[in-house]
Amino acid sequence: MTEFPKIPNTPGLTWRRRRILMDDGTRQSGWEGRWRPRTDLVTRGYSPTPLRLWMGVQPSEVEAQWISDRCVELQDKMLIWAHGGGHATDKTNRVHMPGLVYFMTDDVEIKIGYSGSPIIRRKRLQQERGREVRILRAIPGTPDDEKALHKRFKHLRTIGEWFRPESELVEFIQSLAA
Repeated sequence: MTEFPKIPNTPGLTWRRRRILMDDGTRQSGWEGRWRPRTDLVTRGYSPTPLRLWMGVQPSEVEAQWISDRCVELQDKMLIWAHGGGHATDKTNRVHMPGLVYFMTDDVEIKIGYSGSPIIRRKRLQQERGREVRILRAIPGTPDDEKALHKRFKHLRTIGEWFRPESELVEFIQSLAA
């Protein structure tokens, strides 16, 4: 195995080659996937250290999805910290913090939204939709940025903040990773 596993939407994920002990007692060449915080934020005081997310030869589809979800969750927390954020304790005592414009999918439609915590928003959307919702991307932004994106993609709107996953929108979201 010469190439590391390719898993889409895994911000901060790095791979290291490892020798893996197999169930039959033999060793095989494999990989360790670690999430690492941005070094510029570590120098500013962001304290989480690299975190091992997975180790093996090739992640299954379920493992790959978990790795992606975890990387996005860790990235969101780091970006919230980077923008001076904290977490809301309850509805009456919210900490004001810059938010994130997010793109989520339930594999049928794509939602463009704004939230101080896309991770919590994703969980609520899963409950509302009754199916798995994944975060495709989250970028620092404002409610005005969200509205501008709604306007830009209004021809793809299905209902509310949900849009058809046409190539124009998908390619735009992918371009945000570059």
